Amino acid sequence: MGTSLARHDIFIFTDDDCRVDRHYFAVLAQLHSKIGEPAIIGGRVELGDPTDAPITIKTDMAPAKYGVDSTQFPGGFIHGCNLTMHREVLDGIGLWNERFGPAGIFRAAEDTEMIYRANKHGVPIIYHPDLVVHHFHGRKTIEDIKKLNQSYQYGNGALLGRHLDALPLKHFY
Repeated sequence: MGTSLARHDIFIFTDDDCRVDRHYFAVLAQLHSKIGEPAIIGGRVELGDPTDAPITIKTDMAPAKYGVDSTQFPGGFIHGCNLTMHREVLDGIGLWNERFGPAGIFRAAEDTEMIYRANKHGVPIIYHPDLVVHHFHGRKTIEDIKKLNQSYQYGNGALLGRHLDALPLKHFY
């Protein structure tokens, strides 16, 4: 995986159909220096193409910290297309579970699984709206949305099987 070749201490994850905002790196540096401990930080995901369906975006304008509400499910708290973390996070909890995600057998939920695992290890998970990417996902039809949601549910089911404890059970119940 590319993280083993990285030379710096902060990793940035995005999708091939996203563009980072022109202020992204300045905001990123400020947030990571302000937090001062290994953390996962995600940010706002805006539509890149206004003709795309308004899905796979996150436009909340208030900063938030995951885990404040013990019943909150990690899915959608931050998105994998706009996610950063310290190297120490991966060193402490392990790499991405490659069985999850579009290239894996579970099709989706790679970011949800990572956030869930990090939270279980006490890693702060923070959403900040000033860290912005523009998502050009190209999904326009109801069929596109149905297909994506099927993948999300398949991945979430795999998450439940992988982490069989109270939080995922409560969410799906």
